Amino acid sequence: MRLHLRATSTPPVYKWLPTAPDPGEARVIERNREKEAEAMDSDDGGGHERPSLAMPTPESLVLLREGISLVLSQWTALQMAVRNEWGGRDSGRKSEELASTLLSWFSQSRTRLYVDDLENILDENMVLSFNTTIEDGSVEEIAEQLMIMHEDCLQGNYDSIEKLKLIHVKHAVSQSRQVNHAIGERSE
Repeated sequence: MRLHLRATSTPPVYKWLPTAPDPGEARVIERNREKEAEAMDSDDGGGHERPSLAMPTPESLVLLREGISLVLSQWTALQMAVRNEWGGRDSGRKSEELASTLLSWFSQSRTRLYVDDLENILDENMVLSFNTTIEDGSVEEIAEQLMIMHEDCLQGNYDSIEKLKLIHVKHAVSQSRQVNHAIGERSE
């Protein structure tokens, strides 16, 4: 939940007021609350939280890897960094490493996953690998999209990945038509 400081009277007295989350953020927050409730149920009696039993299947890992790559391929900030080699000549490899890092984070964590942690991973990667600070809100959007996709994969729901595949194919066909059209214009 995001909090804002706001003056409530003169002389200024500041108090924290929560903002209303957007629908996607509300969905992630609700899922985190559900997981917290499940974790409380899975307490071992000694005050220690047992690891989540929901582990990705081999099939879901393959699809999650593909989904992560598709989401990252549509992230404008990352694609600009790769295309312009802000991370050096190996910017493409760094982008692939980010996808691998994210898959590992999702698949190897034995505790609850939080969107804030994922935002930090994305943010740190952009700074360290591409010397780029992202302030357009896209880090939060990408993190939210990846968290929802991961949750869906754990439940055997791959609809979001299938939609991303269709968008990716349509985009590739559109680019191909533009190139063919441009070539046709030059040959006339």
